[in-house]
Amino acid sequence: MGVLRQVPPWYVIRCAGGASYEVVAGGRRLAALQLLAKKKRIASDHPVPCLLVADALARTASLTENVQREAMGPVEELQAWQALVDEGRSVEAIAADFGVTPLVVRCRLRLANVSPRLLADYQAEAVTLEQLMALSAHRTAALQAELARHPQVALVAVVHRLALRVLFDEYGACGSPIGISASLQDRLAQHAPDVEEAPAAMSLRQVRGAWNARLPQDPDALFAALLALPQDELLSLLAVCVASTVSVLASGEDEVPAAALAQAVHLDMHEWWTPTAEGYFSHVSKAKALEAVQAFAPDHVTRLSRLKKADIAREAERLAAGTGWLPVMLRAQDNEGSATAVSSEADTVAQSRDGGTGVEDHAGRLAVA
Repeated sequence: MGVLRQVPPWYVIRCAGGASYEVVAGGRRLAALQLLAKKKRIASDHPVPCLLVADALARTASLTENVQREAMGPVEELQAWQALVDEGRSVEAIAADFGVTPLVVRCRLRLANVSPRLLADYQAEAVTLEQLMALSAHRTAALQAELARHPQVALVAVVHRLALRVLFDEYGACGSPIGISASLQDRLAQHAPDVEEAPAAMSLRQVRGAWNARLPQDPDALFAALLALPQDELLSLLAVCVASTVSVLASGEDEVPAAALAQAVHLDMHEWWTPTAEGYFSHVSKAKALEAVQAFAPDHVTRLSRLKKADIAREAERLAAGTGWLPVMLRAQDNEGSATAVSSEADTVAQSRDGGTGVEDHAGRLAVA
């Protein structure tokens, strides 16, 4: 962030609502301009050059400006860098922003395991940094050894760390000494705008909301509440937290990531998704849409090939209804050849259509599969 020395008077980020902006560096300069405007020395709409930065860089911009004004001590660096880690910044990115090595950042972040009293002693120069790290290293080793003897508490600690991130949107350490992190996969709508209203997303959102309302957000209170939960409920919460971090986004239709995980939970996409014009056929090529129709309604391919893409999508949705057809990446992969088995089911339904029998029974079997 050394480039900030050469940027305009202050930096801004878009507020959560998207309708206004927030000054994250240069607050005193803003106050001075507001005073000048109040005294009629400048117009209330006086133009001021600004730099718009992304949310992820907002705290870094603010901290960098403070560092350039006055050097921070190790504890202040810990607090500042920990805040950046809590927002999801990597150690390497923080090191690059502040012109230090990743090792320096990691050493400062280790101070997070030290008690507030010892940190206060260090700031008051009552203990040295070496003494501080040596005291905290022994306590870390002892706590590791004890936790290894208490698997139930270890489970609570893991769930506690994940729940802080998943339920309460807390990043980094956030009141937890457990060195694990979770990346919440909650931006699927940028890939599929209709996913937020899909049954799967709504189901998980409802379950997370119920846990959010039930548990306290304060880290210490949350830990106590989790300790009191029966193990089956604790495991249920763990499942919700882990599920919220899953990502199987693929760049090609033939890719089927996490097939083993899908098999273990008996994933059946018939329960969660149906092919529609808006959800699928409008977003693939005309050739791909016709290829799909060939699988579940082969007698209609020639007729549809003469239509415009939008009309093909609408007709494909109508013809696919009740067939059980799924794109390759959504088909079951529980054993060799099972992906084509679903396609074969679609062929069976297509043949049943031609013969005028069996469609209702087949659709019923898919509904309860």
